[in-house]
Amino acid sequence: MEKLDWKANSTQAKSIGTLVSIAGALIITLYKGQAVIKNHPSNKLFPKKHVSSEQFDWTWIIRNYLAELVIAIIGVSLRSIVHIWVMSKKGPLYVAMFKPIGIIFAVIIGIAFLGDSIYLGSVLGTAIVVIGFYAIIWGKSQEQAKEECKVYDDSESYSPIVPLLENKRMEE
Repeated sequence: MEKLDWKANSTQAKSIGTLVSIAGALIITLYKGQAVIKNHPSNKLFPKKHVSSEQFDWTWIIRNYLAELVIAIIGVSLRSIVHIWVMSKKGPLYVAMFKPIGIIFAVIIGIAFLGDSIYLGSVLGTAIVVIGFYAIIWGKSQEQAKEECKVYDDSESYSPIVPLLENKRMEE
């Protein structure tokens, strides 16, 4: 559970970031605006009859796009492995910082393969969501830095040469 200390900059950043992200999501949902990139319907990789029909034919997709499916599965697997590895090395905050890049890839894939158009509301809303997300991440990183400082200040056996955990092992 999050602790709310309204006087702390980290709490203010996380609260404002949350509100900004919600506002961005509302803009994406409620405001369409002008087309920034207008794609012609013939620029679709998958024909409309296969994407929107209720009789979605997976055998047709697998037969005609097997290589693309294999690449997608390998890509998702590699991304997951990298996320797990980075999380073990740097922590979940570092991994979360790169999540908005997935939005950009999703838009590019939507344009290339599905013939999607991009509208001004989507671009503005996404930018606002990303700004709010990074405000939340900044606030969380400030809290973690403050907690790490408390750990070092409270530790009586802290040595600048030996890391904190190794000190505990030596004492036992």
